[in-house]
Amino acid sequence: MIVLAFGLGYGAKKIHREIQENRIMHANRDKLLAEQRAKREKQQKFIKQIADASIATYREKYHVLPSIVIAQAIVESNWVILSYIK
Repeated sequence: MIVLAFGLGYGAKKIHREIQENRIMHANRDKLLAEQRAKREKQQKFIKQIADASIATYREKYHVLPSIVIAQAIVESNWVILSYIK
């Protein structure tokens, strides 16, 4: 009888620990998703800020594709480097 009660107590503790670990994992996942969403929004805002100028550069004078201008702006802004640091 005592062994059975001890075994049930151990099982309940194990289940409780697994539930706690699951909650922590979900909280960490939610935090990571929020950080990724904020980063993506910041990147989209950056691209929108330079999109019109890059299109104008293509149409008016230099005929450099807007995607190339945007890519160069990303490189020069240290966007890639800052992504790896954080």
